[in-house]
Amino acid sequence: MIEQRLRRAALFLIPIATLGLSPEQIPLAVLGTVGYMGTAYLLRRRPGIHLGWWFALAAAIYLLWELASMPYVSDYGRAKVLFVVFLVLPFGLAVSQLVESPEDIRSLLWGFVAISMVVASLSALGGTRAVLGEHRYQWQGNLNAIAAVILLQFWLVKNRRLAIAMMVLALAGVAVAAAKQSLAVVAVGLMANLAAHVSWRRGRWREVVLVLGLGVLGVLSWGFLSNLPILQTLLSRLAVLRTPTGGFSLLQRQLMFVKAGRCFLEHPTSGIGLGEFVNYPGYTAELPGEVHIYPHNTMLEILCEQGLIGFGFLIVPLIAYGLYLFWAGRRPGGEPLYAALLLWLCAATMADLTGDLTSRPIWIFGILMMRMVSLARRPAPADSRAPAPDPGWLPPGAARPEAGPA
Repeated sequence: MIEQRLRRAALFLIPIATLGLSPEQIPLAVLGTVGYMGTAYLLRRRPGIHLGWWFALAAAIYLLWELASMPYVSDYGRAKVLFVVFLVLPFGLAVSQLVESPEDIRSLLWGFVAISMVVASLSALGGTRAVLGEHRYQWQGNLNAIAAVILLQFWLVKNRRLAIAMMVLALAGVAVAAAKQSLAVVAVGLMANLAAHVSWRRGRWREVVLVLGLGVLGVLSWGFLSNLPILQTLLSRLAVLRTPTGGFSLLQRQLMFVKAGRCFLEHPTSGIGLGEFVNYPGYTAELPGEVHIYPHNTMLEILCEQGLIGFGFLIVPLIAYGLYLFWAGRRPGGEPLYAALLLWLCAATMADLTGDLTSRPIWIFGILMMRMVSLARRPAPADSRAPAPDPGWLPPGAARPEAGPA
């Protein structure tokens, strides 16, 4: 019982631990990784090498080989590889080992929802996007966006009214944070939930659209009544010119995407090398007084710097197993599997708008997704299978099985 509670607590705190796992705070990242590895080791019930282990091993070997084979690697290129190999991948494996059944993911989901409710309440009541710190407004919005996507699945919280109320509060937190990343996460989560309900023919897609529409309308109405410039802030974040809200616009971000695309098209097989995006000539991604050393898109960065080989090692397995989870989620009881896929889709969306190779969630939840695939493919124990149904009508003269002893 105590081990189960510790496991649930460790899964519940993963959103906070992921936030602390930052390349800008290496001592804290080392402490978090070692702590979760020790927790996973102490709470293990059975040794298990699942698909995530093979993925992490292949990714680590490939990245270290890439690092060793290059004649020159910038400090940035070396640092991001070492961070991913020795901190992010082990952390992801430790998290995956804490999940021993698909239902265990509930604790992780509740962690996102509970933390979001606190952060959203503080940001909505105070009208501030600095609840987690002045420069962490993206994480503030992302926590709320992920919680909204989870609630939109209508699996974690069964009560519709409660789920809708919690989702509206989470969307209010997204609106106050006004991060483009968070808006994209909500949009991708909506499309993923719609795709699931339409393809599985469960008849809920209209409900999903209606609930999200009412939620957005409620947030905007609340902003109008509370005199918070929510709509104006969101529109300014999507503007095509640099705005006082900080960051850079979609048009300026497009310059980096175009440059990364040119790098890939000119070097499609093995890329231009780790950390070489900033040194590659062509379309510039520089703004006045700023130099961007990566294209702010994890998958584009991998295609640009490691080519199709790196993309095959690092991204293709995640996409393949994500498709498997989408298919496996159609079966009865498949909601936990699809929840794991939703987490990874949210992480991939965040990584593809501002991330680089060190974007932790895409690897952590990717390994978790592979763990869920392994659990989905594991045959059920004999004693847990449902009893055979009653034979019902029998032809005349056939003997009905007698009931066993009470």
